[in-house]
Amino acid sequence: MRHRLGREVLHRYHKRYLPNYGVFDENRYFREGEGAPVVGLDGSLLGVNVCEDIWYPGGPAREQALGGATVLLNISASPYHRLKGASRERMLSVRASDYGCYVVFCNLVGGQDELVFDGRSAVFDPGGSVLARAKQFEEDLLLVDIHPRRPLPPPPRPEAP
Repeated sequence: MRHRLGREVLHRYHKRYLPNYGVFDENRYFREGEGAPVVGLDGSLLGVNVCEDIWYPGGPAREQALGGATVLLNISASPYHRLKGASRERMLSVRASDYGCYVVFCNLVGGQDELVFDGRSAVFDPGGSVLARAKQFEEDLLLVDIHPRRPLPPPPRPEAP
């Protein structure tokens, strides 16, 4: 994934957590990435990560928050299964409140082979509340005003050794 502003490539990011269970076989096709980039965008610091990189506590999203990101943008292709939307939103809410960041979750919608992607993208405030949610199972444009330069709760503390 490349972060682009105008014609300038700000950073290249390679997903760190490669799922290798169920319908996923990403270790066969990809190598695990490194780092947790934080890029400046219009006076704010933004951490961009991919899919499962936000699912686990202590992963790249936490590193980005510790690096000063006030917004975490997660780009996902998270397949649907019954009750997945609710559990996914609980996890994203916890990430937002634990890290004191806005979390912007952008999920694929549609079908690919035997997989169904439900969309249901959402934006969470630094307290973990859902600010807005896109439609499920149909394309949707979700526009949300956030103010990431306003004072936020302190970033997460580094874990004790």
